[in-house]
Amino acid sequence: MIVCHCNVINDRQIRDVLAIERTPRPRTAGQVYKCMNCRPECGRCLPTIQRMLVEHGAACQVGCAVCPAGAMIEALQDVQEAQRIEGRDETYRFDDVYAVAAE
Repeated sequence: MIVCHCNVINDRQIRDVLAIERTPRPRTAGQVYKCMNCRPECGRCLPTIQRMLVEHGAACQVGCAVCPAGAMIEALQDVQEAQRIEGRDETYRFDDVYAVAAE
């Protein structure tokens, strides 16, 4: 299954990254992208990658209340929900969502 359409990354590639024994292990979606030498573009894949991290037992144990990655995911979900309510089908770049999360 394709997880990231912008970078054409599938679930198997992400699971392969999570299976490699390394120190430190990727604990956020951003760290998974860094391991794959790319970066998120629109950000729609971040919740899926975060779920995969949780399933693999590799997700950050600190919690989303203090985690910048958690704030990014929440900001993206807020933007997507606003789009859905307004009936818009726009794609926001990850950098745009980052600006919202940093506020």
